[in-house]
Amino acid sequence: GPLSKFAGQTLTVQREATIEGQLWYRVKDLGWTKASTLTATQYDKLEYDKAITAYSRVKTATGNSVWTKPYRTSGYKLVNPLSSYAGKNLRIIREAKTSSGIWYQFSVGGKTIGWVDSKALNTFYTPSMEKTITGTRYVLPSKQTVHYYGLPVEDSAIDRGPLSKFNGQALTLQREATIEGQLWYRVKDLGWVKAANLTTTKYDTLSYDKAITAYSRVKTATGNSVWTKPNKIEGAQKISALSTYSGKNMRIIREAKTSSGTIWYQFSV
Repeated sequence: GPLSKFAGQTLTVQREATIEGQLWYRVKDLGWTKASTLTATQYDKLEYDKAITAYSRVKTATGNSVWTKPYRTSGYKLVNPLSSYAGKNLRIIREAKTSSGIWYQFSVGGKTIGWVDSKALNTFYTPSMEKTITGTRYVLPSKQTVHYYGLPVEDSAIDRGPLSKFNGQALTLQREATIEGQLWYRVKDLGWVKAANLTTTKYDTLSYDKAITAYSRVKTATGNSVWTKPNKIEGAQKISALSTYSGKNMRIIREAKTSSGTIWYQFSV
């Protein structure tokens, strides 16, 4: 029968014989087997090996290494000391359990590196941290160059590009997760983005903003105000009612057009 029934057991060798160039061992209470199927090392065996999703960083580099397979399993070889990856975001892609403990296989920058003792890492993201939510948000105009990701972690391997392509669009929120003190939102059909880059307000954007020279006076004060920026532009704050400047000569120094089609004048008095 197969040797599998004796995996992990200590076998006592009693006799040997070389038959047609191959060494055989006689094992006590069993029988004969080729020497190449046995080893002097007692390897650990895998209890399970499964795909998972998580992100970790090195917690304890001293005394820990990265291996091609979980440590002490057949065929394992040293890759690097764990200290080589200190400070980096390690994407955990597989988890395995052996008689020695739990091991994580990780990648860095999209490249699979190897296996490490899970106790040597600090895991800062798992899908269990996510919560289902609903809501609508818009990209803050000042955050258009910020990127969004496949998971709530800033990792170049899952970078999906800048938010600028979604400027002015209503974005549907599906999930949220707080990672290392920062709130992230998962947006339908997009991915994950930090909540600080989105807003509940749909701001206008500038079509142009140019210097001009002109003079004007107030024509319609009722319902109009003066703002620090064109109204509905991100950061615009009210200064005063337009009626404050009735009858005064207002020197027009800039003209701006917003995405709503309104033309705005910046003036001095």
